[in-house]
Amino acid sequence: MSLRTVLRPRPRSSPRETSRLHLRAPYVAGHASGEKRGASYQMSRGGLDFGLDIRLTAPSKYFELHVHGGVSVAFLKASGAYCLGADGYGRDCDEDPTEAGDTQAEVSGTYPTIYVGSTLVLLGDVPYFHGISLGIHAAGGTIPRIKNGKYEADRPWFGLDLHVTAAVGGEVERTVDLRRVAR
Repeated sequence: MSLRTVLRPRPRSSPRETSRLHLRAPYVAGHASGEKRGASYQMSRGGLDFGLDIRLTAPSKYFELHVHGGVSVAFLKASGAYCLGADGYGRDCDEDPTEAGDTQAEVSGTYPTIYVGSTLVLLGDVPYFHGISLGIHAAGGTIPRIKNGKYEADRPWFGLDLHVTAAVGGEVERTVDLRRVAR
């Protein structure tokens, strides 16, 4: 189960919109559990993300350059049973159905992330084709570290993402006048 929403000052009606700055503040919440081959887990999480996107070029249906960045924080509470490897870290339990996850672990905490990136959008406003985006993003933060079934400390992580995305679809524009909805 997962819940997501994105809050914006106003809906973006078109890639050619004249606004250069977009702020966002989505939240996420969820719960999951599972069991497989002797290991099991359950976890609940929530999070907030505050970010901004700045268009550096003039509005264009052919070429737009964006920079973006933000911070997020995830709240996590998890527990489970798993098999322990010789190095002290969790591993997949063997195929042997008699082997069970005999190591219990719990973790809960708040884990921050920071991210930055840039995206080039090509052909962003052609009928039924909503552009090709080429991007690079970097992110880093912290994650919990568990060894021998015990929480040791948070450890840093870093990631780099290169992407190419093409968007196609129908022409749909919706505008909601909140003054009419409130009546």
